Amino acid sequence: MKFWIVILIVWMVGIASAKDPEPQQLRYQYPENKQLEFKYNEALDMQMREGSLLAQVEWKSLERGTNEADSIHVDIVFTDIAESILIFNQLLQRPVVAMLDEKPFRFSITPRGNLLQFIPPKPGHIGFGEIEIFDSIVANIELSYASLYPKLPDHPVTVGDSWTATHTYTVPYNLANATGTIEITSTYTIKKTKKVNGALCFEIEEKSQSQIHMYRTYGDLSFIDNGTSDIKGKLFFDYERGLIMKYEVSGEMEAETTVLDGRENPSMKNRIILKSKRELKEIRDL
Repeated sequence: MKFWIVILIVWMVGIASAKDPEPQQLRYQYPENKQLEFKYNEALDMQMREGSLLAQVEWKSLERGTNEADSIHVDIVFTDIAESILIFNQLLQRPVVAMLDEKPFRFSITPRGNLLQFIPPKPGHIGFGEIEIFDSIVANIELSYASLYPKLPDHPVTVGDSWTATHTYTVPYNLANATGTIEITSTYTIKKTKKVNGALCFEIEEKSQSQIHMYRTYGDLSFIDNGTSDIKGKLFFDYERGLIMKYEVSGEMEAETTVLDGRENPSMKNRIILKSKRELKEIRDL
């Protein structure tokens, strides 16, 4: 009889330990006096009337954050940038994102994930003809960072809870005398808890719809995209430390694309398939 009582107690303890956590107030924060290393990769497949554009890019970002009451300031630098761009079956020899290699920049976000400020990197020693390309790439990186921190709810949540967030972000393309805009409406649902690299995380499902107006530049090819997208994502949020351990996104965009080559080109419809992943690889002492 004592044996079965012990077994019952162990089973009940196991059930209790497997309970969902109490509702948590989710907030972003960076560990003080630490450097975070993230790895990011992205793949884009654009099908146009003239042919296809396939782009893959990855980099490491080294990030150091300073927490204040209502904002987090992050100093960041990209390293180990690798990219492959195939345009109309021709491999692009001229690197694009690599222009950002080892050029420090800074951004600030609120603890709930709103991008407050983006201080771009300086171009450094690049050719005169590459300045506009650099400006376009920097603007698109700013748009990217406005999306890399999903908006957190203003109330405590736990497994099974959902919330909806809508936000708009605009960036200037200074040399093109134009602006780019992204408008995103997202629904997030906490599916379960899961340990990722030893950290207890909420596994959060994302479903988003967005309206996008942006310039893209690949070597000597530039164009404007106006489109709508449906995105599905999954992120693992370390709710004790306030860190995204892993964030994966995939989706499709239906766009009207206009090629910019100095002529009056009509817009053309295309379909873009997007995939990206950002993952925290290491936390180091400074």
